[in-house]
Amino acid sequence: MHQLIANFKIFKRQDKLLLFEEILNRLQVHDFIVKYILLDRGFYRKRILTLRKARELTVIIPGCKFPQTSKMIEDYLMNKGTRYCEGSMKVRYIKGEGQTYLKFDILLVAKRKYRLDDIKRDYRAKCLLRDKASKRIFPLIVLFSNPRGITKLRGNETYIRGLYRRRWLIEIEFREMNKLGFSFRLQGQDARLSILSTRALLYNIWQVQRYMLQKKGPNSKALELDEFLGKTFTHLYFQYISSMDL
Repeated sequence: MHQLIANFKIFKRQDKLLLFEEILNRLQVHDFIVKYILLDRGFYRKRILTLRKARELTVIIPGCKFPQTSKMIEDYLMNKGTRYCEGSMKVRYIKGEGQTYLKFDILLVAKRKYRLDDIKRDYRAKCLLRDKASKRIFPLIVLFSNPRGITKLRGNETYIRGLYRRRWLIEIEFREMNKLGFSFRLQGQDARLSILSTRALLYNIWQVQRYMLQKKGPNSKALELDEFLGKTFTHLYFQYISSMDL
């Protein structure tokens, strides 16, 4: 999906929802089945979240911190509520019917390297201040729509949390791609797109090499990016490339 987005030239004030539609259409043409949309908090927009109804897609996205979610986290820490909550967002006002809302489920999740039980225990033992404890928890919003996937929170906490953590792999990929040394300071869209495509190509080649090396020697050390770029030679990498059967 990131490769599809990279091929778009996004202009200022352009309607991003149309791009989402185009991406989903392209995936369907190539027989991809999309069950879940994992979004960053920056896509917390009414129009994008309501898109999933027509497409029958389940959306998983971190919720923004506002009084409603802050109260849910506080209640959880005080044993007044559970990690399962319900939330809503104002959508639009319809004359004769009143205000309409987009309702969703919320699963409270601990941030990376923390556990919910440990956070609550330390807070109850007064080893952790409320503000610090609250910052270690974030609300994960789930809008169920896909009958072929999960349809409820309870019993699927680990699976839902694991699904969203896969999205963090994208952040790791971009972080590693930034180490390739290509500058993004150019202003032209064509130049920036070319740089992104080059980074993506090199990153994919690196991942293929890592896989092939691991397949050849399961107990060998993983091929790091520095070695792939020729900065170190733990595996005698130049010999490995020449003998590899592609």
